[in-house]
Amino acid sequence: MRHRLHSHLSILLAIVVLGTPSLTSELQRQADPNSPRFQGVVAMREMLGSEGDEPLRLFIKDKMAASVTAEYDEADLLEMLRTTRIAFTGSEYQGAMPEGPYTVVMMFEPKDGDSPSRLTFEIEAAAPHRFVYLDY
Repeated sequence: MRHRLHSHLSILLAIVVLGTPSLTSELQRQADPNSPRFQGVVAMREMLGSEGDEPLRLFIKDKMAASVTAEYDEADLLEMLRTTRIAFTGSEYQGAMPEGPYTVVMMFEPKDGDSPSRLTFEIEAAAPHRFVYLDY
């Protein structure tokens, strides 16, 4: 099981956070709203749309796998999540597609040509299905 969080710290883009378009992607049309992957998309969108460090601390506490929080200091995790949030701020969420039983690719319309357009995450196979991998 991978438990690497990858953050492009060099990407610090000042753009406005994504809106709340309807959940119409393939994953969301077919998935049970209570499914782990669907809930992962919801949690990731909430984190990306949050402000300040307190929501990030709660995300780390409630949504990150114990293997991840054991491997990384909270300060490092906070910085990774801040950078991720900044990278997708202002990008329009387009939908999400499964890329395996526990992996999801979220697609975004970037605000500009330098912004990332995909965010990939993986959740634990076992409940409570917390995040073990994040990359963009």
